[in-house]
Amino acid sequence: MSEVMAALDAIEKIGSHAQKIEEYKKLADRLFQAKDVPSLVSLLARLADDPPSSGEAVPTIISRQVLQDFVTQIFDASLSRVQMKELGTIALNKLRARQSAFEEQITIISEKLADILQADEDWKGAADVLARIPLGSSQRNVSDEYKAKLYVRIAMLYLEDDDEVSADSYVARSHSIVGKADFTNLEVKFQHQACRARIFDAKRNFQAAARHYYELSQVGKATVLAVMGAAAAEQDNLDELIEQQNLEALTKAAVCAILAPAGPDRSRILAMLYKDERSSKISLYTMLQKIYMERVVRAPEIEEFRKALKPHQMATTSDGLTVLQKAMIEHNLFAAAKLYNNITFRELGFFLHVAPEQAEKMARDMVLESRLAASIDQIEGLIYFEEGREAGTLWDAEIRGACTAVNTLAQYITDRHPSTFAELLA
Repeated sequence: MSEVMAALDAIEKIGSHAQKIEEYKKLADRLFQAKDVPSLVSLLARLADDPPSSGEAVPTIISRQVLQDFVTQIFDASLSRVQMKELGTIALNKLRARQSAFEEQITIISEKLADILQADEDWKGAADVLARIPLGSSQRNVSDEYKAKLYVRIAMLYLEDDDEVSADSYVARSHSIVGKADFTNLEVKFQHQACRARIFDAKRNFQAAARHYYELSQVGKATVLAVMGAAAAEQDNLDELIEQQNLEALTKAAVCAILAPAGPDRSRILAMLYKDERSSKISLYTMLQKIYMERVVRAPEIEEFRKALKPHQMATTSDGLTVLQKAMIEHNLFAAAKLYNNITFRELGFFLHVAPEQAEKMARDMVLESRLAASIDQIEGLIYFEEGREAGTLWDAEIRGACTAVNTLAQYITDRHPSTFAELLA
């Protein structure tokens, strides 16, 4: 260590700035080759600290040039991963103390250190490091594409750590950039869309999640190549891989659509999914069909569907029901409107396998939210389904129309071909 301090003191006495820079770089090279981390920390402190613990402060014009190579060598040299992480963290902390002078160097270390932390599955650590990269300074020009790419990466890392709140804030930042008409980076657009879908899913906004997952299920080869890299084009099964990824996104869209609150909005999403010819290939097609057709879903079918859900999709809601239970009860209540003109709360509770009071409350909430066309008579303990009466009226009208058409046809035959009509009646 004393040798390093002596070398640093000797360099300080050199008059030429160019020669000083050259000598600092040579010293750094020797220390990196020797993997002498303590001495590298001493060199770093002399270059970055102002004032340093010993010696004179190195002019910024010199230290910036030396540190540009130094921060790259931390991760390019033959240091172990542990040493890279240790030295990178120390360097980052020291440079942040003078952030305005070393923004470029801080960015390089942050990105490299985040790569190591991400490989170690320290998702939050990697996200936190990237989140502190300076982007708003006037001293360097940061492109919108770089900002969007960084924001999306941070969001993806927070999502891996199950922190959708932090992820949401960075997705919101990227959205203002990705949404621009002149933004053409397909990789970032795809990752941004995927983050939004996962956040909506995690926040239990299943209708929005279903729409975003459905959009993800329609990505083409150009987007996949942008995400996976040019090497993916050489894969023989690329088309199969794209189809598989799209079907996975379509399956997630179906799950979210089924879990979404029953009502007209969900019906539109279900119709979009059900009419997509690819839906017949997903494992949940039978359940999707039953939900779309507004048929009653029984306990065995619900149990089978439960196996495809993630933990947050089975969480308990404020009313004591799980997300799945509430979705299925609301759906069966919606289906009951197609079967009955009216029904008592007691019968409805039996139909839904819940207490009559709970059945009344769920029906009332759906009516107030305009998700169910019905009226409630609390005195009589009845719920009248308006959709049921409309459906019955429509059915009666169709029957009357068919009968009228038959009568018109019979009259036509009688008038034009009386003999033929008489033979038919004989």
